[in-house]
Amino acid sequence: MNAAERPVDEQFAQEHRKYLPDEFFDDLAVVEAELETGRFPEALVARGKSDRSIPGIRAAILRELHRLLCTKDPAYNEVRKKAKEVSQEAAKVIGGVIAGACGLAAVLVTGMVAFLALMVSRIGVEIFCSRYSAAGEAEAEAGGV
Repeated sequence: MNAAERPVDEQFAQEHRKYLPDEFFDDLAVVEAELETGRFPEALVARGKSDRSIPGIRAAILRELHRLLCTKDPAYNEVRKKAKEVSQEAAKVIGGVIAGACGLAAVLVTGMVAFLALMVSRIGVEIFCSRYSAAGEAEAEAGGV
């Protein structure tokens, strides 16, 4: 089969193989051998435990999540508005499914689902905001931010 006859995704893979490190192919051979014997590929587990994150990316993500969830920063007004719309629709759908399965009034169930979802999310946000604020203050005092 020549290049013109290969599926597009296979062509893409072949063209970009050169960008993969040599260790990738060594690991791939080990994983293939383990899968052929019916074993879970342990090579992937060991790989996944290493910390390869970009320095500072975790802190940057947490900072932005804090701005979104814990402040009224206008940069995230549109995101907050859309999240509210989506969560209201999701509560209606979940409530409808539960009501249909249990033979209850959809209005009652939808209200309960919305309340429980709000309660759980509010608790999670409050915990995140208090923990992040405390950690951020401590890190700033230590000169890390």
